Amino acid sequence: MGTDSRDDVERDPDGSITVTEEDSITVTDEGGFYVAKDEETGVSSQGETRADAIERLERALEVYVESIDEDGDDWL
Repeated sequence: MGTDSRDDVERDPDGSITVTEEDSITVTDEGGFYVAKDEETGVSSQGETRADAIERLERALEVYVESIDEDGDDWL
């Protein structure tokens, strides 16, 4: 994985984000669905399974990273 120089987010060669064991995420069972949350950014997502929740979190993190301007302000 590569590093995005603007915000130190790890990216795959295709520009996508993959959550790894080193990332500070929590996944909780909310009774019928799972919630995955990135503790560093506060970004979260949900899915029917743990894997779905993590996959959707990866996509949500991509949107979050794209929303950060050069000054480090997020606009979401």
